[in-house]
Amino acid sequence: MVYYPFIIRMRSHRPLEWVDYNKADVKKLLMQELGWCDYGNKHYESAFTKFLRAYYLPEKFGYDKRLAHLSSLVVSGQMTKAEVQAELQLLIYDLQELKEDRIYWIKKMGLTQ
Repeated sequence: MVYYPFIIRMRSHRPLEWVDYNKADVKKLLMQELGWCDYGNKHYESAFTKFLRAYYLPEKFGYDKRLAHLSSLVVSGQMTKAEVQAELQLLIYDLQELKEDRIYWIKKMGLTQ
């Protein structure tokens, strides 16, 4: 963070910062053009990552990864704070799905109840 830009005077270019990105528009385009289906939240495409992000991290460490993702949507003007607060009030996991994914995760990790 300091060495390359200030000592070496290396400049970095981030072209993705110049692209106007709207999450809702991108989802709509992907659904229409490619037949993509939304799987809920970020990285919920796999039962393993869903369990890790939606149950294990919040339960074990009190860390809800939704906060970072939702705050970036607030900063970019795609959501309001009220919408984010309403989103955070929703259950992260359906209880039946949590039970099934917990059993799957325990089995994959080679653990017991």
